[in-house]
Amino acid sequence: MRIQDAYENIRASYSSKKQHPWIDLLRELPSLSEERPGILIDVGGGNGRNLQKCSRTLVIALDITRALLEDYVGGHDHQRIEGSLPNLPFRKCAAEEVLSIAVVHHLRSNEERRSAVHEMARILDGTLVFTVWRKWRESNARKILQEIRTGGDPWKFVDHERPWKDSRGNVLTHRFYHYFSRRELITILGNLDYSISTMGGKSKADNFLVNVLSRCGNHSLLN
Repeated sequence: MRIQDAYENIRASYSSKKQHPWIDLLRELPSLSEERPGILIDVGGGNGRNLQKCSRTLVIALDITRALLEDYVGGHDHQRIEGSLPNLPFRKCAAEEVLSIAVVHHLRSNEERRSAVHEMARILDGTLVFTVWRKWRESNARKILQEIRTGGDPWKFVDHERPWKDSRGNVLTHRFYHYFSRRELITILGNLDYSISTMGGKSKADNFLVNVLSRCGNHSLLN
């Protein structure tokens, strides 16, 4: 199932469950609760839950699912655009800040994931921050190692169709996830200026948090 179709299927449930910012993210990025000059583009921003207190000269939330943008809970002055990786409708060096939270791991191929990261770097004139789920997060590592010990298929916990359940436990849809290793991220990032850390979840290290820096001085916005 295409990821946009999956999110269309869970629109009501998602909007009910995801009304508030991801607290772990705000701890790592307190600037998302601050007022600053400049342009911020949230790629895959969904319903804007992480941007509720974010104030910039211009904030743009881009998402593949129109329904989530219609349920937007971010700032009332934010702009919303329907679109998706790896083809963004912005010029090179369009924004001082680019954000993409829990998005890249929904892309199915290595080439799509690499292209997505470099496309976000293309529109950047400042700092890109993105997160992805970590292959060796504690809960997933146990499953992978168990499969290896029993001669099973560990790759089903690397490329994984994860169910979305409503409040009653009914499965509404499945969403594709690719769980990243650090080595894989380093390969994808290539010659970009980056740093990688871990954050979030029960183990406080369930996700990779990636920072990419790029300066070019061109502030044209639309492609």
